[in-house]
Amino acid sequence: ADPARRIPLKPEFLRRRVENLPLYRAQTPPEVDRWWKQAERQVLEFEAACRQAGARCVLLIAPSEIQVDPVVQELTLKRAPLPAEAYDFAAPSRRLRAFAEARGIACIDPLEALRAAQQRRGLRQYIPNNGHWSVPGNAVVAREVAAALAALGGA
Repeated sequence: ADPARRIPLKPEFLRRRVENLPLYRAQTPPEVDRWWKQAERQVLEFEAACRQAGARCVLLIAPSEIQVDPVVQELTLKRAPLPAEAYDFAAPSRRLRAFAEARGIACIDPLEALRAAQQRRGLRQYIPNNGHWSVPGNAVVAREVAAALAALGGA
């Protein structure tokens, strides 16, 4: 059996995933668009503060478990108010990456690396019922960060 299915997901955990589904709607609802604009303003403020301090801003996108783990995605979609086709789980990462690139902000997006590790190794990249990266997930993200910083001239 799939090792990811061995750990039952708690109803409360899945309920919170369902509550967050508007973030992944293919057609962004107006309230979510307002949230995005607020987040983008905060990134620009942080980038300006970094620049003023003589530091370079690097945006690390932290994908949610539902974007990476097909089991979490499947179980959440069973409770979703809309059909699966209404959701695009890569959209938040794409939006943040495009926003950063358009403004010359360095960006690290480990979404595809986490997805590949989840599929290839069959190891959960997130702590069950928690939403934070597991030890394997942290290792994937650390490799992505190290490679990106090295490419930017960091040691």
